[in-house]
Amino acid sequence: MNIFLIFNITSIGIAAFILLYLSQIPKTKSGCWCWGIAFALQVVGYLVLLSVEDRAQVRTAEYFHVVSLLGYGTVLLFGTFQFFDIQKRQRNYIIAASVITLWYSIFFFIFEWFFAASIIPSIYMAYCVSVVGWIFYKKRHKNKEYILLSLITWLSAVHYLDYPFLRQNIAFAPYGFLIAGILNMVLVIFLLRFQFVHFRQRLIDAEALALKLAYHDSLTGLINRRRLFDLFDTLKLLVIRRKEKLTVIFIDLNDFKMINDNFGHDAGDHSLVKIARRIKSVVRDTDVVSRVGGDEFVILALSCQNQAGIEELVSRIKECLKEPLIIKQQDHLVGAAIGYAVCPDQSTNLETLLSLADSHMFKQKQAHKADIEGTENDSDLVEPTNAEVK
Repeated sequence: MNIFLIFNITSIGIAAFILLYLSQIPKTKSGCWCWGIAFALQVVGYLVLLSVEDRAQVRTAEYFHVVSLLGYGTVLLFGTFQFFDIQKRQRNYIIAASVITLWYSIFFFIFEWFFAASIIPSIYMAYCVSVVGWIFYKKRHKNKEYILLSLITWLSAVHYLDYPFLRQNIAFAPYGFLIAGILNMVLVIFLLRFQFVHFRQRLIDAEALALKLAYHDSLTGLINRRRLFDLFDTLKLLVIRRKEKLTVIFIDLNDFKMINDNFGHDAGDHSLVKIARRIKSVVRDTDVVSRVGGDEFVILALSCQNQAGIEELVSRIKECLKEPLIIKQQDHLVGAAIGYAVCPDQSTNLETLLSLADSHMFKQKQAHKADIEGTENDSDLVEPTNAEVK
């Protein structure tokens, strides 16, 4: 029998240590700590049995073993609740385990009625592991392996229920420990696997998020300047090989600073998101839209293969940006100065193309300011009416 106890202590002890260690790693799913404590309680119970040196100590050791199993079933259930984020009143289970422990103590030591003492703890243990199995079974749509774990827990429940009957025949004790050790080992392997699978998925999700943050603008969701340069290098080779053109369109919003000054940065951020959506709505799926500055956008347009196509796209962008933005129930007009350069006609270097597009855009911006100033000057030259003279 000692061989089976040593097997249980070694296998379950290692698993308990791994679960407790995993619980200290960030991003590990909840429940790992409770599962580790649950199997550690089992190990304590087996160690108590292994420490028995004479038959006089067997009764006391068996008592502590059953009490440790009551703790194991309760904490195993708590870990499952946490793993699936199930809100349950754990206090009720703690009270039930305490009352059952008191029942077991009274009938085991005072009345010395083994069957009456052990039947209630056996039912409670079977109930706890059955609930664990039922919870995993209900979540089987997430992972088909949950069904196998459910079967293991239900077999364990049957094993706990036969304890009051088979324990009275000492010949069954070694086989009971062997069966319990195998079932617990399979159970803990599944629990470890589920934690590792979840941990692996969290790492994959974290890596995907890191890449998204590295290559995308966090506000608008458009690609950022770094990703723009990477994509340009790829698209440049494509258009050169196909003898096509890649148009770099630079967009700088007019008077956008007034939105931040008059309505606050939250309103400005919300407006940028709307503007990004508008620009995306007028370009083709093959075109790349990026945000490279506070109110600056760059488009890599594969859809424009001639001057007419470029002017048509620029016109569509200007039209979509002419629609007023509604900010705090007020209309605010935001236009844009747009410049462009063509690869490979003007350059195959993105920095150079951006510089050329920026120069083209700057001329438009200066013309826009000149038109505004000219309009203001014209209004100052209007002759006063007779009513104004009087």
